[in-house]
Amino acid sequence: KLLGDEEYVAPLERYIRDVLGLDEYRVVEREKGVIPMTDLPFARRVGERVMTIGTRAGCVKPTTGYAFLRTQRDSEAIVQSLSGHGHPFDVPSMGAFTRARDSMLLQIMHRRSELAEEVFSRLFSRNPIDRLFRFLDDESTIPEVLQVMATVPWWPFIQAFIKTRIVRKV
Repeated sequence: KLLGDEEYVAPLERYIRDVLGLDEYRVVEREKGVIPMTDLPFARRVGERVMTIGTRAGCVKPTTGYAFLRTQRDSEAIVQSLSGHGHPFDVPSMGAFTRARDSMLLQIMHRRSELAEEVFSRLFSRNPIDRLFRFLDDESTIPEVLQVMATVPWWPFIQAFIKTRIVRKV
């Protein structure tokens, strides 16, 4: 469900006033968009010599909207494929472990949306920012992923794992 502009503006204004302590400021630009929150695969090759990139290629992390580093890595892989193979299509797909984590959180957000605020609040308040950025960038080690996951309510993730990995395949 898309929120109206005021539902975004009012909390930001409160944050600027109450947390940052600023009374005088000027909004120079506003950005608005819709993040594709899906774990369905995106077509990369859309023609004999045409390849999708960025959002259309699935570079946006579906659970967070985080795309900057993913898009950079994808662009580097395209360049390597072009120079090594003469075409842009030999690029790695997202790893199964990363896709599984995204699928679980999407499942929670879809079926248990009341938990989303708690999950994201805990992610940001209970993890050092460098660990959290590695997690968002899909560069975490297995121990780091476990540390991050230990900061959120675990039972909904187990239920989501069962739903996305076992029930979905049946």
